[in-house]
Amino acid sequence: MRDRSGFALVLVLVVIALLATAALEMSREVKTSAALAANFQARTKAKFKALDGLSLAVETLLYDDEGYDGLDETWATLAVEGEESGVEVHMADLSGRINLNQCFNEQGDLQTDWADTVGRLFELLGRDSALAQAVLDWIDPDTLPRMGGAEAEDYREAGLDYGPRNDPMLSLKELDLILSFDQALLKGDKEKPGLLELVSVQGGDKININTAPDLVLLALDDEMSEIMVDEIITLREAGGIRDLSVLKNLTGMTETLYKQLQSMLTVSSKWFQVDALGEEGRARYKLRLTLARVEGQVMIASAEVGP
Repeated sequence: MRDRSGFALVLVLVVIALLATAALEMSREVKTSAALAANFQARTKAKFKALDGLSLAVETLLYDDEGYDGLDETWATLAVEGEESGVEVHMADLSGRINLNQCFNEQGDLQTDWADTVGRLFELLGRDSALAQAVLDWIDPDTLPRMGGAEAEDYREAGLDYGPRNDPMLSLKELDLILSFDQALLKGDKEKPGLLELVSVQGGDKININTAPDLVLLALDDEMSEIMVDEIITLREAGGIRDLSVLKNLTGMTETLYKQLQSMLTVSSKWFQVDALGEEGRARYKLRLTLARVEGQVMIASAEVGP
């Protein structure tokens, strides 16, 4: 009888232990589910805040004058940073940068003026202009290496399992894949900006003189001088350049150079980059979009989502 009662007691204790374990596991699952639900809710709110930031950027462009774009306009000064709102928005003009894909036309023919501009830009950054040939080899439709460039065989010899796209770039992230390119070149330092701040893969066939960095302007032609660039920046700060004819008055300007600049420059922009960040608690949602503005409409050309 004692044996039976003892066994029953042990059985009760085992059952109680199992029930306690089950209750503990259930409690953990409930807490985990609640945490997951809270995280999902916070991330969703962060996402909508980022989208609100994007909407603000689009609205700003829709009400902007398409005939002129300068660093004194609302879109250029739009920098929403609110700890209370949890929204950050920044806009940059891609039309003020050198469009690398513009080095070739739709038929795959080299556009010498733009290719030379890229080469001069590398020199201004303190690098060998031959590095520009590696960019051209990445984009051009053929598989023949240029002098100083790199095609598929060169990448294989370097131990890489990929080669040039041999097509227009889809993202500036591809620059990090090009042979001989390094982070110092791409991101710059205290003395010089990085390549990522000066070029784009979207931006049209002309550069906005009102928003282009000084190094971009200086790279446009061998005849461009620092004095000319300084005078251009002075004109921009005095109210902006709304007609390229004012370039005729620049110190040292020649008729040949003026015609060349006319073919490469504009006073307005069509391509913009928007960085929107939404925050809710610890949740963050980042959007980077390329917007194209054409005839009163704003369209999303590309989008990247980050944590």
